[in-house]
Amino acid sequence: MSNLPGSTAVHGSDRLALPGVLRDRRLFQLLTFFFWFSLYVYSPFLATYGAGMGIPDGFLGVILGSYGFTQLVLRLPIGIGSDRIRKRRPFVVAGCFLGFASALGMGLFATPWGYFTFRALSGVAASCWVVYTVLYASYYESRDAAKVMGSITLFNNSGILAAILAGMVLAQFLSEQATFFVAAGGGLVALLLSLRVVESRPTTVTPIRPRDILKVLRDRNLLIVSLLAAIGQIMVFGTIYGFTPAFAQEKLGAAKWQLGLLTAGSTVAMIAASYLVSRFAHKLKLRRTLVLSMVLVAISCMLVPLCPSIAWLFVVQVFAGFGRSVTMALCMGQSILTVPDAYRSTAMGTFQAVYAAGIVLGPTIIGFIGQAAGRERGFLVVGLIGLAGSLLGFLLPAPHMSDTQAKEA
Repeated sequence: MSNLPGSTAVHGSDRLALPGVLRDRRLFQLLTFFFWFSLYVYSPFLATYGAGMGIPDGFLGVILGSYGFTQLVLRLPIGIGSDRIRKRRPFVVAGCFLGFASALGMGLFATPWGYFTFRALSGVAASCWVVYTVLYASYYESRDAAKVMGSITLFNNSGILAAILAGMVLAQFLSEQATFFVAAGGGLVALLLSLRVVESRPTTVTPIRPRDILKVLRDRNLLIVSLLAAIGQIMVFGTIYGFTPAFAQEKLGAAKWQLGLLTAGSTVAMIAASYLVSRFAHKLKLRRTLVLSMVLVAISCMLVPLCPSIAWLFVVQVFAGFGRSVTMALCMGQSILTVPDAYRSTAMGTFQAVYAAGIVLGPTIIGFIGQAAGRERGFLVVGLIGLAGSLLGFLLPAPHMSDTQAKEA
C-alpha cells in the first residue's frame, strides 16, 4: 500500500513528492474521468429520449429530478456513514458499480417507469461522490482545499466532456438508446479502476458523537455555500442538463449532434473554469467571485428562450458553464475548509445533499411551469431565483486560514 497523507512516517509537504501518493492521485483522476463519463454520455438526450416515449413534461421533469432526489436523501447519510466507519473506498467502488448498472438499466428498460427507476439509481451512484472528493482531498495538504477541488472538478468535467462528445456521435449515427450502453462500458472501466484505489488508515479512531455532527451541520460557512451551490444547480439542471436541449430541438430545429455540441460547449467552459480555479484560487476574492459567477449563470438562463439560433444558444451555454464551474469549485472547497478531517465526509455530505435539492427543483420547476404556461417562463423563473440567491454570497464569513497559513502570514 502507498504511503498516503495521514501516515506517521512522513509529514508536511515532503510527502507530496512520494511516488506512491502521486500514483494514487493519477489513478483517482482517471477513475473520476470514467465515473462521470458513465453518468453523462446520455445526458444531452434525457429530455428528448423521454419525450420520444410520449412522457408529458410534468412527469418528465420528475424523472429528470429523480437523479437529484436520491442524492438529496442519500448524500448526508453516506457522508456520516463514511466518517463513522472511517472508510472511503467501499463507497467509491459502490458508486462505480451503480453508475454501470443504472446506464445499462436505462438502455434495456425503455419504458417510462423503467426510465424513472434507473435514472433515480444513477442518482444513487452520484451520491457516492461525497466520499470521492474527501478521499481525493486526503492525498493533499488541508490548506489546498480550493485548489484540490478545482483539480478534481477538472477531471470531473473532462469526463463529462468526453461523454457528451461520444454521445453526440452515437445519437446521430446510431440511436439515443446506444448512449446508455456506451455509458455502461465507461462505468465498467471505472469499476475496475476503483478496485485499485487505496486510502490511508487512521492511526487512532475517535468515536463520532451526535453533538459533533450537529456542530458540523450548524456551521455557517458550510450552510451558506451549500445554499449557493443548490441555487446554482437549480439553474444548471433546469437548463443545460434539463430542458435547454428540448427547447433547441423543438424551437430551433437542432439536430442530435447539435444538442451534443451545445452541452459540450458548456462543458469546455467548465473545464477552463476548473483549471483557472485550481491555479489561481488563492488570488480570488471569494465573495465577489461567487456572486459574479452566480449572476452570470442566472442571466444565461433568462437568455435561453430569447436565442434566435443555435449559434447564439451555444454562446449562452458557454457562459453558463463557466459560471457554474467557478461557483461549484469554490463552494466545494469552502465547504470542508473549516471542518476537522474526521468530519469532512459529513460536511461534504451536507453540502452535496443540500445542493442536490437544486438538481431536483430545477427540472421540476421548468417542467411544471412549462406544462402550465410555457417553458420560456420556466427559464425566466429559474434565472430570477439565481439572481436573488446570488446575494447570499455577501453573507459568507471572512475566509479562514489553516494553521499552516496562519503561521506563514
